[in-house]
Amino acid sequence: MKKGIIVLLIAVLVAGFAFADFSGDAYVQFNADLDEKEFGFVNGTDAGFSFEFTSESVKIAGEEDIHVELAATAKFYVDTDYSKDQVATPVYDNYDNGLGLGVVMSISKARIAGSNWYVDILGAKGGYDYATAAVLQVRSKTQKSFDAFRRYVWQAASYSAPYAKAPGLTIGYDGWTTSFGFYHTEDDGTKLSGTFETKEFKFSDEAISVQAAAEVSKKYNSAINAGASVKSTIAIQDITVALAADFGLENLRDPNDGDPVFGFDARADFKYDFVSVNVYTATKEGDFLKYGGTAQGASYKYYKDFYLEAKAAFDLNAFELPLSVTLSAKNIVDKSEAGIDLGASVEYAQDAITAGADFEFNTETSAWDVNVYGAYAAEQFTAGANVYVEGGEELSALSFGVFAESDKLVNGATFGLNYGYSNAYAMYYGGSYVASNAYNSNNFIGDDATIGTIGAYCIIAF
Repeated sequence: MKKGIIVLLIAVLVAGFAFADFSGDAYVQFNADLDEKEFGFVNGTDAGFSFEFTSESVKIAGEEDIHVELAATAKFYVDTDYSKDQVATPVYDNYDNGLGLGVVMSISKARIAGSNWYVDILGAKGGYDYATAAVLQVRSKTQKSFDAFRRYVWQAASYSAPYAKAPGLTIGYDGWTTSFGFYHTEDDGTKLSGTFETKEFKFSDEAISVQAAAEVSKKYNSAINAGASVKSTIAIQDITVALAADFGLENLRDPNDGDPVFGFDARADFKYDFVSVNVYTATKEGDFLKYGGTAQGASYKYYKDFYLEAKAAFDLNAFELPLSVTLSAKNIVDKSEAGIDLGASVEYAQDAITAGADFEFNTETSAWDVNVYGAYAAEQFTAGANVYVEGGEELSALSFGVFAESDKLVNGATFGLNYGYSNAYAMYYGGSYVASNAYNSNNFIGDDATIGTIGAYCIIAF
């Protein structure tokens, strides 16, 4: 029986063999730093090659209803920009020249299942986090793999009870899910975790839905952390209201005599026709939500004790006006002496023209910034520009950038020319991105005034 299961799994994997990823690029840049008087060409290549076995769930069953479901993935890769951050089993690596060769193998599903239940033996589930911020963003540790130009991923800020899962089981029945795990040693004590999530209940002809979850966990020689979450959606004709909240009790029965800490966050969303409104709040004693201020290059700090934000967005396309307007406020009740961040943005998009403006202001420091940008997508090329201004009590920055790029002149190649931007960002992200996000390389005023850079590139990518 065991041999038959293995043979069947291998057969499914071979049948699911797929050539997954072969990508890369070669480029030449001309860079000129007008302040440092440095200029010249730069050549480079980036490449990633991988192929993988993939499978969906494979059902191994006889005449009985109870069966086994397995899913596995195996990937072999070669990457010219291998880094220690990549999750892999390295076969060969050389950090000096950036070459990586490795293999990744994983079982993504292993469960015993029936008609409406299953027992997953791969481990306990992670914790739950239903409520997230609509405005405040934090940079995650995730990076895009197989790419020499690393792109950080941004995600919504949030509070949830600290959770660390222990090895164990996950059980599902008719939409309900629970998991538990533990491990005990004489020297370290016990680590444990448990989760529970209800199925989604629906009422009033499915106009109302409700779901809840809870978790508890404990590391070795550490306190117990517990959390609960609930969410609901109400949809009546053109009106949609969504509510979500997370609760946390931290440092319960702390062996280091730490005091228990309560944490909470909640979000409410309202949408009607062309208007959508979001409100998010969170509270926890001490520092707990990361922020980066309003000015470019601001270092990260933390909000403490209490946080409140709100956002309103208006899509005027409903009135045949190609405009979208957004108003936002972060840290409305200022417990952190960080100030209230007020923001407003407007964007026009119709046919070949995109144009917009962003404004931010901090009430504590009086720091403010404005970015005005625009782009025109012609048949053979796209061109655009931006003007960025920032200040406080005095004007501190005035930047300008302009770009032109085309991937229509030669099939497979992209050409670009820019002034006032990072040439690498323009090449990998595109001119419209650097203009709308004000990735400027110059500042015409102040003690550190700079003229900026000129860049040109040709990149051949596949």
